[in-house]
Amino acid sequence: MSLIPFYAEALYKDKEIDTLFLLKVTFSDDDANLRWIGDNPDYYVGLDLSMVEEKIQFTLDENNQWVLPE
Repeated sequence: MSLIPFYAEALYKDKEIDTLFLLKVTFSDDDANLRWIGDNPDYYVGLDLSMVEEKIQFTLDENNQWVLPE
């Protein structure tokens, strides 16, 4: 998970938001909507919220940096 704050900084640094959510999702290996691009999963339909196992909220700290909770 150490890359997540890096990507949040790169993609959401100058956006007018102060909270992001990281979702831990479980996919079935035989799910026809799941495709792999290299090592990265790409899901081709709307996400069914019953697939979400965990939701992690992270926010901007006092230095305007994205941080995950400890």
